Amino acid sequence: MNDVINTLSSIRTGAAGLQNDKIDNNVLLRALAYAMQDHVLYNLGKKQEVKRNAGTNKVQWRGYKPLPVAADRHIITEGVNPDGMKVGARTVEGTVAVYGAYIEVTRQVESYNLDQLLVEYGPLIVNHASETLEYITRDAIEEDGGTYYVVDAGTASPDDSKIKATNILTLDVCRIVANTMKVARRRGHEKAGYSRYIVVTPVEGMQDLLDDEKLLQRAMVPGNTNKPVMDNGLESYDVYNLRFIEYNYPVITAKGTDIDGDGGGAETTATDVYHTYVFGENAYAVMNLASAGIEMKRFGFEAKPGDNLGQIASLGWITMGYGAQVLDPTACTIIHHAVSNPLPRPTDIYASQD
Repeated sequence: MNDVINTLSSIRTGAAGLQNDKIDNNVLLRALAYAMQDHVLYNLGKKQEVKRNAGTNKVQWRGYKPLPVAADRHIITEGVNPDGMKVGARTVEGTVAVYGAYIEVTRQVESYNLDQLLVEYGPLIVNHASETLEYITRDAIEEDGGTYYVVDAGTASPDDSKIKATNILTLDVCRIVANTMKVARRRGHEKAGYSRYIVVTPVEGMQDLLDDEKLLQRAMVPGNTNKPVMDNGLESYDVYNLRFIEYNYPVITAKGTDIDGDGGGAETTATDVYHTYVFGENAYAVMNLASAGIEMKRFGFEAKPGDNLGQIASLGWITMGYGAQVLDPTACTIIHHAVSNPLPRPTDIYASQD
């Protein structure tokens, strides 16, 4: 990725303006492919091709249920034709949509600015595209994934308002969720060899796991490694039947949020609530970038409809068919939990759109 960014940043023109032959769309698309490798949820999703000219923006997945073993173990009586078994399928339908964004620069700004903005923003528009696709994937998981609330034992009708500051993420919580998938006959995630379930947690959740006494007990035994403790991280570390990955785009419900939106005070969060994901086999699907129709679009300072004097140049991206869909809520669970040490998250890292 750095090599691609360096290549893009080194492209300069002597005159003001963005020349069509100075930035190659293919370079930006390759940079996008590299950027997507850093996005956890996109990479963990099952890749789905988008069929063109199918007359619909719907995508359908079918999964067939296993056949039950009869109480009599299917013993056959001589001369009697047994009843045939019935098949069962689970059908899931998702939708793909068009997404895109662009920036504009006037000829005057480009001429007098210290930097050539459209060149400098080449890598940044790529990052914006990849981050947008990651958020779309996360939104789909949030909409249809299963839910587990970390609350005190015996709590009736658990929801975010019942989570206390002490209800943090632990190895035991992750094990309960993963083992629930296991007894429901859902295997581990394909990226973990189908034997382990993948836990995707924010930085704060990862730190609570690092402080979990059971992690220390498991890590500090002969034949195991204390590397995650030394590295202050658990990425790609296996313990029990779990594999942990840190995530930088978490969903956080702030303390005092009215979770049902009715203005009442009874259903407000008593602490910041964080979301951690646990995935098994075929948990959710995402559209394959190769078939999503992603293009980088640019206009230089040439005359064009609506801009007859060529005063505006633009650089942007568009995808003609991207989407994500939970395939199996049992294998895709969102853990709602508190954290021991909430970290302040800056709000000024993005360019203001006001």
